[in-house]
This record gives sequence, C-alpha cells and structure tokens, in this order.
Amino acid sequence: MKLVDIAKRLRISHSTVSRALNPRKQHLISEEVRQKIFRLVDEFHFVPRRPLTKYKRTIGIILPTVFHSVFFNEQLVKVLEGVYEILKKSLRYDCKILIFPKEGGVANLSREDFTDDIEGLLISSQCDHFASQAHYLPMRLLQMWGRPVVVLNLEIRRGKNVSNVSFSNFDAAKKAVTHLIQRKNRQIALIYGDKDFEDSLGRYEGYLQTLREHSIPINKAFIKQGNYSHESGYEATVQLFNQKGPRPTAIFCTNDEMAIGAIWALEALQIRCPQEVAVMGFDGLMLGDFIRPRLSTVTQPLVEIAREGTQLLIDLIENRVKGPETKLVPSHLIIRESA
Repeated sequence: MKLVDIAKRLRISHSTVSRALNPRKQHLISEEVRQKIFRLVDEFHFVPRRPLTKYKRTIGIILPTVFHSVFFNEQLVKVLEGVYEILKKSLRYDCKILIFPKEGGVANLSREDFTDDIEGLLISSQCDHFASQAHYLPMRLLQMWGRPVVVLNLEIRRGKNVSNVSFSNFDAAKKAVTHLIQRKNRQIALIYGDKDFEDSLGRYEGYLQTLREHSIPINKAFIKQGNYSHESGYEATVQLFNQKGPRPTAIFCTNDEMAIGAIWALEALQIRCPQEVAVMGFDGLMLGDFIRPRLSTVTQPLVEIAREGTQLLIDLIENRVKGPETKLVPSHLIIRESA
C-alpha cells in the first residue's frame, strides 16, 4: 500500500495523510482523521518512500543502572522485550533510553534532562530501586514536564493521577504460599528482604495473610530477614535449622536469589529438597531453571507489564485515553522441582 492508496481509501488528499504522519505537522489534522490514518498504517504495515525517521514520534524510558546484578540485568531485558513488542507493531514510534547515575540520579532529575522530541515517558521501577524518592518521581515529572508518564511495576500509593501498570506483590505471594500449603506444608518459614519497600512489604503481608486464611499459627521464629542476596538466603536458612524448636517443612523466599541461597544451605546441612523441605522463590528468574533442584517460583510479569504500559503511553499521547489509568497484570506460578 502506498500513501496515495491510504488517501483514496479514506477519501482524503494525500497531503492530509502526509501531514498526519509527520510529527511536526500532524497537529494540523483532526484527531479523528489522524486515528483513521494510523489504523490503516498499522493494518497494512505502510512504509513511506521518504525516510521513516521523518515520520517517527518518540517516547522515552528510564531504566536501571545496577548493571552488575543478575536480577536487574534479567529484569532490564524483560522490560525492553515488552516495549519492543509494541513498538515493532507501530511504525510511528522510536524509543530513547535514559540512564542516570545510580546515586541520586533519578532524584535530581530536572526539566532539562528531557529533549523536546520525547512525547511521553515510561519509568521502570528498577530505575531507582533503593531511592526513597522513587514514589514521588512520577508526580514531580508531571509537574515540571506536563507530558504523559506511565510507571511500570511500581505500586503508587501517593497520588492517583499517575498512570501505572503493575502487578500485586500481595496476591503473588499468596499464590506462592497457597501452593506450599496445598502440598501439605503447615510449618512454612519466610525469608524476606526489607519491609521499607512496598513490593517487599506486599510479599511479607501476603505470606501472613495466607497463613491466617488457612488457620496456620504464625511462628515468629520462622521469619528471617535477608538482604536479597544468595548469601543472606543461605545464612537465614542455616539460622532456621540451627535454632531450637520445630523445623519448617517449607521456605518461602521473597526473591529468587535468596531462594537459591536457601537451596544451597539445605544441601550443606544435608537436608533434602523438596523431600524434607520445599523452597519457593519469587521473581521468575531464568537462573532458577539451572540449579538443582530447579526452583519453583512466582513471576514478576515484566514483559506483560512493559507491553501494556507502552501501549497505554501511546494511547495517552494520541488521546485515545483521556485520563490516568491503573492496570494490574496477573502473576503466574512456575512449578519446578523445589516445591
């Protein structure tokens, strides 16, 4: 299909089609006509004779800077995969990646950090995972920038006028613990990260709530804190089995790296997994498929979140969505050998 074919099909001039596809001139065309043109462009994968970049619109995405982490590297790939799946369907958009220094980078953002061609912004929750300002960033951006912002995988509680696509850490944790209970476990230990972060707190509360719903007493001796690392999961597991009193028959870890450490500790303690103690992780890292026994876990559905968030951002830019929206994407259990 050519530009003139689109014009004939819609009974408009080819110059109208050309303007609608040009970011610098498309404001001259009504929203209704633009959307009709865009639908045909997408349906027939129209590629103009002029360089495609002249017709491109641009979104931006803020991504993490913690490149040394197995967790952050895999999450980064999943976010980019979801963004790419939407952009490859739409020939009208490019994406700029914005990376800021880890220490205070996101907290110190200013209007000058964003070029005028960026029409909307995605913010990955991992962009500033350990900064207390992370939850306030979207609101600050809206105030100083005034263009559409969609937050990926950050549960916003401080302001409801920010578009957000995420999943429920609370519900995902309940799925994981419920699975352990269905496997006849009632002595279930918890190794959690840090309740100061809302995602970790949701997982912690999901564990407690699931025990309550199944009338299982909460044993404080079964609750240990780690720091998200393999080493902390290892150390917490050793503590669980070196203390006096009943022993757990299952361990729920609020991230996969601590769960892998727990499996290694059980091996060192000569405790069979899952025959004597089951282990359940949280994240869905590919690494869990390579240890023995292979790790059962619950996913952070980042590909789906990034896909939904990118489409939402484009809809906001093109006025198909008028106001802020919040979408929840379901998590999924990955049942392997450890639980």
